[in-house]
Amino acid sequence: MSGRRLRLRFWIEWPLALVGLVLAVLTMLIPDWFERLFEASPDNGNGEFEWLISLGFLLLAVVMGVLARREWHRSSVIA
Repeated sequence: MSGRRLRLRFWIEWPLALVGLVLAVLTMLIPDWFERLFEASPDNGNGEFEWLISLGFLLLAVVMGVLARREWHRSSVIA
């Protein structure tokens, strides 16, 4: 049976990339979630704060995805 030897690091990075992507998409679909959840409007209702959060989640997804991909390629194939 063959497979890859993946460190714990990979198993942390790829789920974080997925979570970041899902949160970014949810923030884009429900732009006023922050106001609904916390009953506060840090941006006075113009949506700027939510876009900033969405971009942050998207950045998290990209960074964690790149790190997971690098870890995947670093792993050796077991014969």
